[in-house]
Amino acid sequence: MSSGSEDEERQRQQAVRLQFGEHAGEWGRKVMAALRTAYPSLRDYWEEIAQEAHERTLRVWLEGRGEPDRSPLPYMKRVARNITVDALRSPERPLEDEALLPLVEERGLHQRDLLTPPDPVLRPCSR
Repeated sequence: MSSGSEDEERQRQQAVRLQFGEHAGEWGRKVMAALRTAYPSLRDYWEEIAQEAHERTLRVWLEGRGEPDRSPLPYMKRVARNITVDALRSPERPLEDEALLPLVEERGLHQRDLLTPPDPVLRPCSR
């Protein structure tokens, strides 16, 4: 990389850091609002998830993989959602019924698909 392009890259990264710093509070509130709507039972984790999504999105924008003319907020919300889904699927944290509901609704499953099938041993005989 030539000195001129190194300077341009440094300036680009500085502008990205400035943008993320200026909007951190606003974007954090918006990401937490999205989490509040989609995952109300995870109240204790909204802030941590929003912070992690902010850091991951910043890293993508610093690496130049984000779209420079677009707001990082939609990407950040998607990252937060992915973090949440991964956490819900993690064996370290057992899934609770209310935590599954957003995933079920999102995938279009019906409640009848979640019902436990009847136990064949308890089925009445039809003799």
